[in-house]
Parts: sequence; structure tokens; C-alpha cells
Amino acid sequence: MLNLLMVSVIAYAATNVDNLTVLLAFLGASKGHTHVVMLGHIGGSLVLIAFALVCAALMLSVPHSYVGLLGIVPLCIGLAKLFKRWFASDSVGTREPARSNEKPISAWVVAVVAISNGSDNVAVYTPLYAGRAVSDDAVITLTLLAMLGVWCFGANYLVSHPVLGSRIKHYAEVILPWLLMAIGISVLQQSGTLRLIGL
Repeated sequence: MLNLLMVSVIAYAATNVDNLTVLLAFLGASKGHTHVVMLGHIGGSLVLIAFALVCAALMLSVPHSYVGLLGIVPLCIGLAKLFKRWFASDSVGTREPARSNEKPISAWVVAVVAISNGSDNVAVYTPLYAGRAVSDDAVITLTLLAMLGVWCFGANYLVSHPVLGSRIKHYAEVILPWLLMAIGISVLQQSGTLRLIGL
């Protein structure tokens, strides 16, 4: 039991270091809508865990090149945010109050980014679940959910920190578009999707 717990903790931590960076960036750029970001991140993470369970139960092996197509999503979102930022900076002298009318980050955007960046999560969780008893699968799932809570708490603590939080919020809006584009390109490249589409 202890060994299974340790393996589950390591599996989550190893596959979510990059997601922590993205979560921090989203929280920093959320303009106070922390609950929306958390809801999206938790929702995306639950989808990944559920998908890994289904794959393990059916012994499915989804080709990485097709899963990698999800990398297009964060790439497009990053580009959209970058263009929006450029246009906002161009019109800063003419319409200063427009910034306050910006829509907050939506939960589904955070969820889709978490899912598209989660091919490694599925790749690690599926064999972890495969061939185990239902009780073991329950232990793994509960451990992953506990680690998800730790990740969210840690990210929220860092963003709310009086010193670190202000710096994260200051740089988050600048970094987030580039981070999303980097995730998209990385997912497309590492999964072999670029070869699939002939690039």
C-alpha cells in the first residue's frame, strides 16, 4: 500500500511540474478570478485521470501523434492573447479605460490547456492503473486527487504571497501567451504530430 502511494505521488509530481508553471501564470493573470482558474484546472485534471482509467480498463493505446493534435489549442489561445495584448498596447493612448472591461479568463480555457498539456499524464497514469484491482485503482485515484489539491493550494499560496505574488502577477500577463504557445509547439513536436501533418 505504501509503495503504491509513493509511486502515485511521484507519478503526479513528475507529470505536473510544467502544469504548475502554467497554473501560476493563469492565476497571476486572472485579475482576482482565482476560483475560475482553479475550477478549470481541476476540471481538466479530472478529465485526464478519467481518460487514463478508461484507457487502462479497455487496454487502449491512443497514438501520441493524434493526441498531440490537442497542442493546436494552447498554441491558438497563446497567439490570440498575444495579438490582443499588442492591439491593447497600440490603443493605450486613446482608450485607457478599456482595460477594465476585459473579460476574465474562462474556466474552459484553463481546462482545455490542462488537457492538451496532459498527454504525458495519460501516458504515465494508464500503465499505473492497468491490471490492478479496483481497490488499488481507488488508492491511486485518491492519491492523485490529493496531489491535485496540494498543487492548487501551493499555486494559490505563491500567488497570494505578499512578495512573490506581486511579482508573479506583474509578469504573468506577459509570460502567459508565450508559455501557451511554447506548450502547443512542444506537444505537437514531441508527439510526432508535425510529421503526421507533413511538417
